[in-house]
This record gives sequence, C-alpha cells and structure tokens, in this order.
Amino acid sequence: MNYKKYIFLTTFTCLFGIAIFFLISSKVVYPTIWPVIKNNTILLFHDWSYVVNSSLCFEKGYDVYLNNPCEKFSAKFIYGKILLYLPFVENNLKFYSIYLPIIFNVFFLYVCLSFFYVENKISYLIISSIFILSVPFLLVVERANIDILIVMIIFFIAKFKNIYLNVFFIILTSISKFYPICLNIIFFFNKSFKNFLKYFLLTNIIIFTFLFFQKESLIKIFENKSLITVSSTSAYNFSFSGILKSLNDVNGFIILFCILIFILFIFFFIKKILSNNNASDLLDSDIYENRLFILSSTTLIFCYFVFTNWIYREIFFLGLIPWIIKNNNNSNNNLPSLLLVLLCLKFILTTLIVYIDLNNLFPNFEPKLRFIKHSVDFFTLSPILTIIIFSMLNFFKKNTYS
Repeated sequence: MNYKKYIFLTTFTCLFGIAIFFLISSKVVYPTIWPVIKNNTILLFHDWSYVVNSSLCFEKGYDVYLNNPCEKFSAKFIYGKILLYLPFVENNLKFYSIYLPIIFNVFFLYVCLSFFYVENKISYLIISSIFILSVPFLLVVERANIDILIVMIIFFIAKFKNIYLNVFFIILTSISKFYPICLNIIFFFNKSFKNFLKYFLLTNIIIFTFLFFQKESLIKIFENKSLITVSSTSAYNFSFSGILKSLNDVNGFIILFCILIFILFIFFFIKKILSNNNASDLLDSDIYENRLFILSSTTLIFCYFVFTNWIYREIFFLGLIPWIIKNNNNSNNNLPSLLLVLLCLKFILTTLIVYIDLNNLFPNFEPKLRFIKHSVDFFTLSPILTIIIFSMLNFFKKNTYS
C-alpha cells in the first residue's frame, strides 16, 4: 500500500468513525437500528458483551449453555466453546466490554473502506457512504457482532496466501460460529489435487474433531438457537426462508409477475457472465480480489440458503466490491458496473425499507415492503450465485486435478 493511500484511508476512517459515533450517541439511528434495551438503557455492543459476560459466567463454573446469569438477559450461549476462554475477563471487564469492541470496529471500518478505494474522491465518498451508512453495517457496528471479526479474517485469508495461516483461520472461525466452514472453498485455488486434498482434509478433520468433543454443547446450542433467531418474515431477516414466508403476503398475480421478471433477469446476467472472462474464470487467477470475491460470495450463499440470518450478515456483500472495482475498467462488457449498481440499489432499498418498517410509517404496507426487501435480496444474490457456479464449472473443465 502506498503512503498516499494509507493517509487517504486513515482520514476517511476517522471521518466515518466520527459520523457513526454521532449517529449512535445522538440516538439518530434508533429505532431503525433495532436497539437492545434494559431498564430504559440502550445496551451498546450487546452482541460482543453477550460473549464477554458468558465467558465470565463460564469462568465462574456455570454451564452457560443451560444457565447464564452473568448475561444481561440470562440468555443461554449459542456459539462455540472456544469463545468462552477469554483470559482474565473478571479483572478486565471494562476493557473487554468497551475498549476492545471499539478497537474491533475501528479496524473493521478501515478494512471495509479499503474495499471501495478508487482514485476519484467523489466516487469513493458516494459509493462508500451507501454501504457504510446502511442498516446492515450500522447494526453490526452498534452490536459489535462477531461477524466483524469474520469479515476481517476473510480479508486476511484473501490478502495473505500463507496456507497454514489460512488453515488456522478457517478452523478458528468454524469452531466459533460454525458457518465459516464454507471458507474451505479457498483451497480450490490450489490446482494440485494432492495439495488440495491434503489441506482440505487436514482442516476439516481438525474442525470435526473439535466439534466431536463438544457434541453435548452442540446439542444444547441447537436447542437454544431458536431463542434469538430473527423471524423469517422480519425486514431484519436475510435468508431464503424469508422470501418463501413473504410469499403469503402477496397475491398469485404478483408472484407470477416476479417469476417472469426473475427469469428475464437471470438470463440477462447469464449472458453477461458467459461473455466476461474475468467473471467465469474467477478461480483461475489466485489474486486478492478474486479470493475475496469467492470467500465473501460463498459465505453469503451458504448462510442465505442454509440459515436464518440477521440482516447484519449482508455486510459480506462488501467483499465483492474490490473485484468489481478492479474489473470495472478492464472488462470486455459492463457486468462489473451492473453488479455495482445492483449492490448499491440493494443497500439503499434495504435501509429505506427497514427505516419505514421499524418506524411504523406505513403499517398497512409493511408486509408488502418486507416482500420487496426479501425479493431484492434474492435477485441480488442470484447473479452472484451464477458467477460462482460458472467459475466452478470452468475450473473443473480446465483443471483435471491429476
């Protein structure tokens, strides 16, 4: 990274950091950002505090998967046991609960702002503002959810090609929050079948060994998960089940019309993808932008179709931006530009719909607005899934793995 770029990103990190601090401290973001409240007090960094307080109770000898009195709402623990081994929590509670999440958020903001870097400062400010001041981003910062750490770990895996470091990070995140097991896709960049198999098996044997010795905790996690899972019909939901449930809120004609539009939409993007070598050959070039795109899009696709997610999981869309920017001027068609416009519209609409929904501006139209939100999610993810599918097909076509 050159000196000017470092200064540029540091400056914008400070500016956006101040803006986010003002929005949260002045309570402008509430109730659009769904606050966690106890005794009329908003609990800042609640998701991270949940981990810290659970670790405190675990340190005191509690089985936090069954009984977690140190947590503000006595909520049972739902993450991997490794997160309960934070050292010296009781003696450093203020550091863990306040200063550490601030540090996490600053580094997270810096990493995300680096995704949008372009020479034109006006373009940079407009594009970055759309994503950084969106509901998914503000929510994950306000809650200090562990997903901010996973975004940064994905950044490090994409940036640094040290295979053992990659293996370590995938194991660490997978036994902490489980869904990052999909990051195993990074091993496809190794075109030697012997090495691919070696690292894939090594990583997953270690992961499943850890999980095997935690099987009792995993059963409890499965039982506890429903206690804090967001409703599929909520505007705060990001999942395939969301659009399926929201179909009940619209009539058959609208559904039929949306299916027709989707068919035309996906055929349009398939044509663009097939004529764009940079998109269909993502796995052929082991560079930072390609690695970040593959890791981020795989995480999005895996979580969207397998789990019921809170809206902050949409922050993984930001990992697609560096590839889009890099290929925007080097592409043989306008696919990158179309993807950027699609992502910008998605984040603008998501923020607008959540604002209307959480502030009860049009209560009679809320079910329809939620259907629009879930439809936009599905439409946005579909071309990304298509790119991954064609990349995988082309990869196996070109590489015999002998």
